Parts: sequence; structure tokens; C-alpha cells
Amino acid sequence: MRSNTEVKKPRVSQQEIATPNDCNSLKKKPALSYTRGLTYTAALTALALILKLVGQIWGGALMLFNLKLSFIYIAWILSAVILGPLGGMAVGFLSDVLGTFLLPTTGGILPLLVISNTLFPLFIGLAVKYIPIKNLFLKIVIGTVVSMLVCTLGITTLGLSLNTMGEVPFFAMLATRWPQPIVITLNLVIVGALLPVLKRLKIISEI
Repeated sequence: MRSNTEVKKPRVSQQEIATPNDCNSLKKKPALSYTRGLTYTAALTALALILKLVGQIWGGALMLFNLKLSFIYIAWILSAVILGPLGGMAVGFLSDVLGTFLLPTTGGILPLLVISNTLFPLFIGLAVKYIPIKNLFLKIVIGTVVSMLVCTLGITTLGLSLNTMGEVPFFAMLATRWPQPIVITLNLVIVGALLPVLKRLKIISEI
């Protein structure tokens, strides 16, 4: 004898049958785990400090138009690529502040320089994450150009100018920093050479 209360089965459309839930949802790229993110942050911060120290020790030999060559941009660029905008900013901030205390020849902390170095990886990370092109290196180049204009030639130059108590105006200071694009370009070339290695090691396989 049938029960008077029958359980109504939900209607399933032909479209839902043809497209199961797994197919309806787009696969997301796996994010870095918390532990792996911390490990990369520590490793890239250490790399930045080592590169900063190398620039200080070999500063006299590594000169370009009366400007010391710096390779710290390599660590900042890679941190933005591997960790994203926020992780890259963390590496930029930590390497700048820790470098001031651990490397005695860097001088005191200048707030605008800390801000500049913290923001440098931000624009690169945003470019890598949001620019809709497949060429990773091209996205890195675009982000680095923006970082160079805003941070290196803009905020850093302003900080150095203010540090002279007005003795060297902004544009006079900027005129002395014209080799910086050459230095950053050299760092970009090295990063471009490292990308295939990092991909083979699956360090940037998430991108």
C-alpha cells in the first residue's frame, strides 16, 4: 500500500545532467601553502641581504658611471613573482629594515626609502597577477618599469633629496641617479635567465 506522502525528487535539467559540478567550476591555480610561503619569504629575504652585502663589499669594483651596482632588485623581482604582491612587499620591507641593522655601512633608516623598497615588488606582483598576457617575462618587465619610475626614481630620489636638508633639490638628485635604469635592466636580464631554471624546479609552477 503506497504512502500518502511521497518524497518529491528534485528536478534535474538536461543541462545539469550534461554538465556536472566539476565541469561547471573552473579550476583555480593552487596557492602557496602557509609553510611554503614563509619558507620562500625567509629564503628570498636572506637572498636580498646577501645581494645587498655583495654590493657593499664589491662596491668599489662594481661601479657604473660613479654609481654602485646593486643586485638586490633580483631578489625583489623574484619575490613578487613567487609570492605575489603582498609577499613581495614583505620581502622588500624585511630586507630593507634588517639590512639597516645587520649591515653597518647602510646608515640609518630613512622612512621614504623603506616605503620605496617595500612598494617596489608590489607593482611587479600586480602586473604578474593581473595583466592578461601569457608571457611572464614581459609582465615582469612592465611591472619593473612602473616600480622603477614610482619607487626608485620617484620616492627614493625624494627621500635622498630630503635627507640633504634641502641642499640637493629633487631634480638635481634625480640627475645624479640616471644610471639606475641601466642597473635595473641588468637585474632584469639576470631574472630572465633564471626563470627557465625556476620553472624546471617548479618554484614558479603555480603561475
